[in-house]
Amino acid sequence: MNQPASPPLAPPVKAEPSSGAADRDAVLALINRDAVLALIKRYAQAFEQRNPDALRQIWPTLGNRYAVYTSSFESASSIRMQVQTESVKMSGDGTAATITAQFTEEYTPMRQKPRSVKGRTVFQLAKSNGTWVITDVH
Repeated sequence: MNQPASPPLAPPVKAEPSSGAADRDAVLALINRDAVLALIKRYAQAFEQRNPDALRQIWPTLGNRYAVYTSSFESASSIRMQVQTESVKMSGDGTAATITAQFTEEYTPMRQKPRSVKGRTVFQLAKSNGTWVITDVH
């Protein structure tokens, strides 16, 4: 018996060069972005909890401002802080970041009416030993 002719084989598919390094860099950039945004959230939470030690943990170079924040937190009956990120700029090597944000702070001194402050702030961040920290806020 005659068998039908085999269909022609499809030409071999050339594999694209691996973009593993580019993919890895993109994943690391997303991880770093998520980590710095989480750090900014912890900053706002430290204010709302009126916790200067939590603030110093994420901002180890706080220095003399620690005493100022401690006094401010102790004299407040409540603090509400909202930070809305406008931009995140990462350094090429992924060890530094600059975040520009809008903030709204409602500070209520003991037995007084709330005071609201709105503005723009810039956070300088650095990655040290695998952990992001705030190096400056202005």
